[in-house]
Amino acid sequence: MKISYRKLAIACANSALNITAAISKANCSINVLHRIKNGKNVNTATVGKLAAALGVTVESLLADEQ
Repeated sequence: MKISYRKLAIACANSALNITAAISKANCSINVLHRIKNGKNVNTATVGKLAAALGVTVESLLADEQ
């Protein structure tokens, strides 16, 4: 699954967190952030952890399919 970096940044702003803090709150490694920034796939469990940490749905973080 691909997470939109822009959508992640918006969700972080809405939660008053910076992106690094959100990654940490979700108990994920900083490598996840690099994968998201580079448009790479991330594990479905990781997407779920990030969504839960930010209080949003998984769908709200996913990159739009082209």
